[in-house]
Amino acid sequence: MRHPTAHLKRFVRALLLTAILAASQASANVDVLYPYNHGGRLCLNLWASNLLDDRTASTIESGLPGTCVYHIRLLDSDGATVTEHLIELSLRLDLWENLYLLQEEEQISFNTLAAADSAWSHREGIVLCALGELAGDAEYRVEAQVVVTPLAAEDRARLSRYVTSNSSRKREELSLDLGGLFGQLLRRANSDDNHTGFTSPLFRIRNLEERR
Repeated sequence: MRHPTAHLKRFVRALLLTAILAASQASANVDVLYPYNHGGRLCLNLWASNLLDDRTASTIESGLPGTCVYHIRLLDSDGATVTEHLIELSLRLDLWENLYLLQEEEQISFNTLAAADSAWSHREGIVLCALGELAGDAEYRVEAQVVVTPLAAEDRARLSRYVTSNSSRKREELSLDLGGLFGQLLRRANSDDNHTGFTSPLFRIRNLEERR
């Protein structure tokens, strides 16, 4: 006979999952793109919402990983790409420990799916580039796209290779590869997948808030 605590945990988890899935029926949103100066580097806080769609949530609950990918580009006033990054996060449920494991460069555990969803929806301190690489009087904007979807093991491995790609490659070559990969993810997404994009207003480097 199962211990009552086990039944209670399953019941609470089911309630949380129901609430998240109900919220995910709305379109995903990137709510905040906030660039700032931190130690002479251009950094970014990004807050998104409603990223966890039905199919990805059920995949995670089954013990298989769901994947969240952010494609972030710094653009000049003409729309040309100055620098760009892919951020890959993988989330799965450890069925033995009953913990949700969020993997990026390191692994973090959460007791609930809601807490894990909040963690991959709120990204702070993303380093875009050194401020010395940019013109103080020029105008820039940040563009962010995100897709959340289950991925097969071979697709996750391929994505990870792109994310960890050698930074010494020419920016034009890397831009082509990153844009092509993210485009493939979006084209392969169906109506059950959740993806969105957002572009910040124009800003000047000299006007950025400085944070220590």
